[in-house]
Amino acid sequence: MSYLKCYEILGIRPGASRQEIHKAYKRLALRHHPDRTAGDPFSLAVFCRVTEAYTTLKQGLGVQRRGRLRSQCFKCGKPAELFKALDGGRCCATCLLGVRRRTLPLPTFETVRCAAAIVFQVSAVVFTAATAVTSDWRHALAASVFALATLVALTYHVCTADVIDT
Repeated sequence: MSYLKCYEILGIRPGASRQEIHKAYKRLALRHHPDRTAGDPFSLAVFCRVTEAYTTLKQGLGVQRRGRLRSQCFKCGKPAELFKALDGGRCCATCLLGVRRRTLPLPTFETVRCAAAIVFQVSAVVFTAATAVTSDWRHALAASVFALATLVALTYHVCTADVIDT
């Protein structure tokens, strides 16, 4: 259901505040509630439409955890948090990731991307063990260099990733 239709059903102007939306819903819900109308099918239908409109507007105006305002996605029409797409438009995460998944190739082997980081980390562990055995400062320096190379390789892979799955 579109937001304009929801505002029309509740009998308020588009862009009304949360308090105005709540007052309009409460007024109409009390007037057409099934307990008050004694099973009138018309009032029951109006009550269902008013409740659906209020729920849609309430979800659309809700603020999510990161403080971003939710709005209606122009692709799928669902109320959701919107993100800027590559074409400059705004759409929800489902539409955005669905488009990116279709247009970007998926890597064949995910473990190959981090092979350098794995090799650097194993080398750092080997040189750390050699430092413990021989107490040579050159082994400690090599272990530090390999640990730093591991961080650089992982940072590169995170920055160049197309999609990061959680």
